[in-house]
Amino acid sequence: MEKSPANDLAYVQACLGEMEPYLLSKELFWSLSGREPGGSVFARLTIGGILISIHRLRVADESRTLSASQTHQFNKLIEGFGVVQSKWRVAFEAKSKRELSSRINQWRNYLDELEDRFADHAGYYPAEVRVRVIAQLLLDSITDPDSQEVEHIACLDSRLRRVLKGCEFIWEPYLSSGFPDDVYWFLYGKPTRLED
Repeated sequence: MEKSPANDLAYVQACLGEMEPYLLSKELFWSLSGREPGGSVFARLTIGGILISIHRLRVADESRTLSASQTHQFNKLIEGFGVVQSKWRVAFEAKSKRELSSRINQWRNYLDELEDRFADHAGYYPAEVRVRVIAQLLLDSITDPDSQEVEHIACLDSRLRRVLKGCEFIWEPYLSSGFPDDVYWFLYGKPTRLED
């Protein structure tokens, strides 16, 4: 379901190479040049995209899933990301807040589709829930999140809890240690019809 560590490393590397023009632009979803390992087009650059890739890489590193050279590359990327965050703190925060709002809208749209046409959309949940994970990572990274955004997420979470049936972690098992169920409870369930 999720990208491999090699793809995450390539994505973060590409993002850091274009971070300054991205942060200075009005764009929220920035098309990256180059391609990921395997030849696919990179996902667009966003703060949330970087945060989820770094989070997955940190889990992979802690679980010893990364090779020694990948760990070295990851450490250099973390250092570079910290420099960018520090240098462009205000722009970084502003872009993060804009993305959080966008991700909340994306997530609401998916939940609307799930309610309207359950059979058509329930199977996409393991991929679509990535948006909710990104929203959480953004929320955790923003210094002073907007209280309305926090309330909006809480309302959407209430809607999801009504249809989510608990199960094992739905992404790759090695990632579960980095996404504990007390925070990322939405990764430990699958939607079911209310009457099921």
